Amino acid sequence: MVDLRMARMLSFPVNLLAYPVAWYMGIGYFENFLEDMFEDMNERGVKTLIVDVRGNGGGSSAYGDQLLYYLDAPSNIRGLSVAIRFSPLYREFFPEKYAGYAADYAKKYSGRKLPDSLIVTSDFVEKDSSDETYFSYIVDPESDYHVKPDRTVFKGKVYLLVGDGTYSSAIILSTLVKDNRLFTTVGQPTRGRPSHYGETLVLKLPNSGIVCRISCKKFFRPDKERDADDSLIPDVVVWPPFDDYRYGRDRVFEWVLQNAKGEIHDRHD
Repeated sequence: MVDLRMARMLSFPVNLLAYPVAWYMGIGYFENFLEDMFEDMNERGVKTLIVDVRGNGGGSSAYGDQLLYYLDAPSNIRGLSVAIRFSPLYREFFPEKYAGYAADYAKKYSGRKLPDSLIVTSDFVEKDSSDETYFSYIVDPESDYHVKPDRTVFKGKVYLLVGDGTYSSAIILSTLVKDNRLFTTVGQPTRGRPSHYGETLVLKLPNSGIVCRISCKKFFRPDKERDADDSLIPDVVVWPPFDDYRYGRDRVFEWVLQNAKGEIHDRHD
């Protein structure tokens, strides 16, 4: 958990671009950070936002959804589908989730009990409701990740930077952006796969006592035709030469700055 005072914004000579920097924050902090940031950006007249997840190894995917909600992403975006392997270990770690899935399964399949060891896809356990949207849990006042509907929405240009350090929840956010064509993605192909295993359970091996983690879910990207892809390919691929690493030059960021400033000048002409 990080105090809001540890979040900062890098300013530019003209208030046209914003590059916010934030560390991992606990529940209830990130939405406050987003609200304060977008209020400040609106007051400064910022027109372009750069979101950099090149070195982001993941965390909570809900924070990515909160960000998309502030960026006015449509409520009907295609989310990632999920396959879950239920087991006694899953039931032990996620009793409330398991109970909810079991109730939905029984309702959908005439009272049948959810087996202890079964791999099911999300269409077996998702609630069948035409009223639900992708952000249903974000707008739910009872949710831990609730964001008020009258939030400060950012309607400017957004760039998402990705690279070989983009994994887990960061790759989920990047995949949502890419497959739904929400914003321009720039950088290098990711090492994290868009369709991947995640949500780990912790167990201790009975004989050796070794503590390890195993995945209980597999996520499938919205674009089914690219499900087998080994990486997420950004819209604009920028390969830095070795000397850029030696001298600390960020060619990806430079490309975005140049492109963003060009678009701003075009709008003013």
